[in-house]
Amino acid sequence: MGFQAEASIAMGGVTAVSAGGSNGVFAGWRNSGVWLGGRWGEVGLGIWDNPFNMNQTTGAGHAAYANASTSMSAGMLGGGFTTAGGGTYSGQDFQQQCPGGAAGGQSFVNASTSTCFAAAMSFHRRQSNQVWYQSPTFAGFRGRVVYGATSGATANATNDGANFPGSAKAELWGASLSYTLGGLYAGIGWENHQDYLTTAARYTGGAGFIIGGTAATATQASTLAQMPVGSSTTNGISGDDANGWNFNLRYTFGFGLSLGAYYETIKWNMHYNSSVTGNVNDLKRDAWRLDAAYQLGAHTFGIQYGQGKAPSGTVVGGNFNNDNSSSDVWIFGYGYSLSKRSSVFAYYTMVNNDTNARANGIVFGGIGPNAGGDPKYLGVGLRHLF
Repeated sequence: MGFQAEASIAMGGVTAVSAGGSNGVFAGWRNSGVWLGGRWGEVGLGIWDNPFNMNQTTGAGHAAYANASTSMSAGMLGGGFTTAGGGTYSGQDFQQQCPGGAAGGQSFVNASTSTCFAAAMSFHRRQSNQVWYQSPTFAGFRGRVVYGATSGATANATNDGANFPGSAKAELWGASLSYTLGGLYAGIGWENHQDYLTTAARYTGGAGFIIGGTAATATQASTLAQMPVGSSTTNGISGDDANGWNFNLRYTFGFGLSLGAYYETIKWNMHYNSSVTGNVNDLKRDAWRLDAAYQLGAHTFGIQYGQGKAPSGTVVGGNFNNDNSSSDVWIFGYGYSLSKRSSVFAYYTMVNNDTNARANGIVFGGIGPNAGGDPKYLGVGLRHLF
């Protein structure tokens, strides 16, 4: 039996719930839960990182300076290309990420339509209302399976009308399998979302959302920038499903060198009540990362390079014009161990966006670049493990 209640504190003071954050809410948006375990494995419930997300970061060579802003999730990994702010999401209730729109849902934060759809599309998730099973380690293998319900489905699944999409039941399934042997780590993760975009459309009243840097209208036959979802049952999104796969492979040598490679592919499929020119049928995006780290005594030196490929897909009446919409990032890091439980670290991040890309580079904050902007960051930190 065990439990964990984790919280974060804003250095500038306690504030209201922020999009993707946890300021002012104890154990509300961080890994928190209860579990029972034995030789048969572990069963738990609460809010926790999904297997897809855990496989992205487990065993990373940049652990000595790792933090949310060196995870490459801000517009790079986890499908986070829809807004400049990134693609991370903690929680399960769309009311907390989406403005109160035609569905009449209460808004707890000042969220924008783009923030709402970024939450719906993100695969870099820490999911509430989650129940999980984790197997014991057997011959180096270990598996994890989760199910996550969404309270938005309970509140809004039956209020169909002229301005609402069809009935929605947003839910999530995820699984992972890992293998460790000495310095070797290999992992595969999978995640499926049902009706996430449909539920988000319910809260926004059917607005579109920006995935690039150029404005577009819902009637265009081919567009990079806008995903129209319709605002009525005649043109509203009636359902959707999304699947993501990721693969993580790394090896740590006995003399302190660690090399790693990561790859992910995510596809979203949308269904409408009618075929209207410009509606998005499907969207797909691939991303990858390479990293290396070298530990020399108390010092750790690290480097990462990652690339988020341009999205591809189809719309009714044509294909996406996805030219000049990829991003890449370099991260250089350093960590110094003061003791077994204390360390200091620093990192430097350089984001390079194509003309129509808006990757941020910093999770939950930082610069919100215009299309083609190239943010750069220098960060320092102090870590102590209690």
